[in-house]
Amino acid sequence: MGARLLLLFLGFSVAWPCLQGELDRGASLTVLFGFTALKCYQCHQVSASGVCESGRRVYQTRGNQQCFVRKIYEGKKLLYGLQGCEDLCIPMSFFRPSVRVHFECCKDRPFCNKF
Repeated sequence: MGARLLLLFLGFSVAWPCLQGELDRGASLTVLFGFTALKCYQCHQVSASGVCESGRRVYQTRGNQQCFVRKIYEGKKLLYGLQGCEDLCIPMSFFRPSVRVHFECCKDRPFCNKF
């Protein structure tokens, strides 16, 4: 176990100058530990024209959270939507006779849940 710990420390000490350069340029500390926090748009109500009407902010995910966009349609007409992040996000669509709710999830890039 001591040899493994020594190898880990040695690898970290060799990589530290590169990591420090990344940190100096504004990278998050979470990069050091194998995951990166994802920034998402959050809005409680987005109009059909794409304007946030309530609760606008930028949210940084935690753990395994993903960004999402939820769009509500009547027929083919977009009525409104929501943006945010969730722990469990499953892409899907619900259909009613005249209303459709469409969920999209993403975690591939910052602000991937743009409306």
